[in-house]
Amino acid sequence: MLFKRHSRLFRLFRIAFYLSLPAGMALLIVSQFTQLSTPQAIVAWALAAAATILMAMPIVAGLTLLPGFSESLASKHRVQPPDFGRSNLGRETTTALRALQRAWNAQIEELSLSVRTSNNIIELLPDPLIILDADRAVSRANKAARSAFGEEILGRNLATIFRAPEVLTAWSEVLEKGSSTQREFTIPLPEPARTFLCRAFPVKLEGQQTRATLIGFYDITTLKDIDQTRADFVANASHEIRTPLAAISGALETLRGPAKDDIEAQERFLDIIQDHAGRINRLIEDLLSLSQIEMMEHNSPSERTNLMSIIKGAIEDIEWRARQTRVTISLEDRAQDIEVAADPHSLRRAFQNLLDNAIKYGGSEVSVKIRLTGSPAKSQTVTVSILDNGAGIPEKHLGRLTERFYRVDKARSRGLGGTGLGLAIVKHIVNRHRGQLSITSKGGKGTAASITIPVLEIQ
Repeated sequence: MLFKRHSRLFRLFRIAFYLSLPAGMALLIVSQFTQLSTPQAIVAWALAAAATILMAMPIVAGLTLLPGFSESLASKHRVQPPDFGRSNLGRETTTALRALQRAWNAQIEELSLSVRTSNNIIELLPDPLIILDADRAVSRANKAARSAFGEEILGRNLATIFRAPEVLTAWSEVLEKGSSTQREFTIPLPEPARTFLCRAFPVKLEGQQTRATLIGFYDITTLKDIDQTRADFVANASHEIRTPLAAISGALETLRGPAKDDIEAQERFLDIIQDHAGRINRLIEDLLSLSQIEMMEHNSPSERTNLMSIIKGAIEDIEWRARQTRVTISLEDRAQDIEVAADPHSLRRAFQNLLDNAIKYGGSEVSVKIRLTGSPAKSQTVTVSILDNGAGIPEKHLGRLTERFYRVDKARSRGLGGTGLGLAIVKHIVNRHRGQLSITSKGGKGTAASITIPVLEIQ
């Protein structure tokens, strides 16, 4: 620091000395043609040099600080500009430098804000984004990419992150052709498998000669599942309709042919036609009901309804089937005053479907139990559980029971007249009522299907 200070003083005197040289030379020349002696000229020069140093010192001092001031601006350090003294020229110079500093700082702040905003936007994008350098290493990754593919993704080679040749092919094509491309790939692990659409773009980063690659990943697993569900739905619906139509067509051919004059056979085949026509009718009704319920699922019902009357109505609707199969239905009749916001018709349909399943696939007894949770001071919910004492459902099937046309035992379900849409309808009805549907089962210990919905406060 002391050396720098002495060096600065030396530079000040040296610059001032150079500034006084013209005056000194002029005095020496004048001394040759006047009575002014050389020693007198030297003294006059020294006086002129001293005056010049005193007058120019502030400006010269400011000039010596300009390099450091420029370096500080370039390094984005906030320092005050040098003071060039109180002369008009010095004040104007100092004022101009301060204006330059303010403009420079404003531009730096604006640029920094723009960079921070861009970084925050990229970081908060829900889709993973990564940038690869020419060596296929990840030079940048946003939060979604780190969350999806690992926090240690930076610096790693693309081949060590994705075991998917489609991604490597996309990167290669971008480098070779210099144009964007896209590929679809699936990551099987960890389960469940996820399907991504990767889009790769060439980018030129500032200060780098080589071209980088920006790859965006878009999770299309849900879209794929929807497409698969739609395809399965069409295939299953077609199959469900085709099977009874084939039986009806066969029965009609028999009636027109071998059974044309056989009254007993005609009665039998007419019964077959009626059964399968009824099956098609039930399927169409369920499909229409499911479509209608799905369209109304986002509109919560608001009608104030007594829950016990809905449950009793569902039991009355299904009691004839219970008598046919010799199944007894018991109801805990101890919750008369529970009121819910419901669509009585659709909620009754949900309980009816669950009771129908319990009667068809359960044992000899079905019980309906009601349980309140929470306190009147806070939000309360009511759970209606329908339990049977049948053989139960294997655990591997429980998660798929509400899928359309999904059956644990296809042959038995069709034989009992099921359409495969009952639980799917129940699920959407419960969703519309902002409730929850849960199904639990243990082998040999029966099945419990429960609907939980909010309770309205007593007014």
